[in-house]
Amino acid sequence: MSTGTLQTTAKSKTKSKPVASVGQLVTSPGEFMEIDKKLLRADMSYQRESTPSKVQDIARDWQDVACNTIVVSRRPEGFFVVDGMHRVNAAKLVPHVRTLRCVVHDFKSKEAEAHAYLLLNTKRKSMLIWEKWNAMLLEKDANAIFIRDLVESSGYVVDSTNKKGVIRCVKCLLDIVKKDRAVLQSVWPLFLELADGHPITEQTVEPMCYIEGRLPEGQSLLMKPWREKLLELGQAGIARVGCEAAHARGVRRGGAKIWAKGLFDALNSGQKTNRLRVEGLQGDY
Repeated sequence: MSTGTLQTTAKSKTKSKPVASVGQLVTSPGEFMEIDKKLLRADMSYQRESTPSKVQDIARDWQDVACNTIVVSRRPEGFFVVDGMHRVNAAKLVPHVRTLRCVVHDFKSKEAEAHAYLLLNTKRKSMLIWEKWNAMLLEKDANAIFIRDLVESSGYVVDSTNKKGVIRCVKCLLDIVKKDRAVLQSVWPLFLELADGHPITEQTVEPMCYIEGRLPEGQSLLMKPWREKLLELGQAGIARVGCEAAHARGVRRGGAKIWAKGLFDALNSGQKTNRLRVEGLQGDY
């Protein structure tokens, strides 16, 4: 990937043969080229819209090695991205990136091009957090190391099983730590007390961190009467009120805010005074 002088033309590195029609899609390795990012276009007759937040995330944490190779179709009217549109749009936000490494195919029709798009995007499988975890630790990812140390100092281990002494909800822990690790640290002792050696679940972690991070200054779930109410509910009760909140809203799974709404209502139940006040959870939303 070049970051030098802006190129107005694409540079060819290898010679390719035409790609076969649909059903016999890739019969050649294509042609590797460094192409000016401004020359890369999208055909919205089959391409999906890019997600702005995903584009911003890629641009903010731009790594040439992570960009890898863009799959491109060469037409008489120019170069059209088949796979890698988010990366291309992100590159356009990164000033030092001038060209992108592409593998260029000569499709016989737009239909064959669209078929390649489907093939590339439906056959791919995202990595599970367990397939990433050891690599994150090895590369010394600060958030992963923070979670590992917090977990292991509490007598737990990060693992994908449901055994006693295990924490499986690593993805939600990573998401929370990226936003505000102080919130996780503050309620961690309460998670341990609730779990009592059993697996700590995301249906406990997410709603409690959601509420804790939005409480007015000087308030915490570790204070009376909230701590006592949480211990009375237990992990099973916290999961139950979260599921009830999701069911009431006609959604299957829920998520941090919906689970937090269920827990918020349960904690305030019977409280005439000294009620929890969390912006976004007051009343019904």
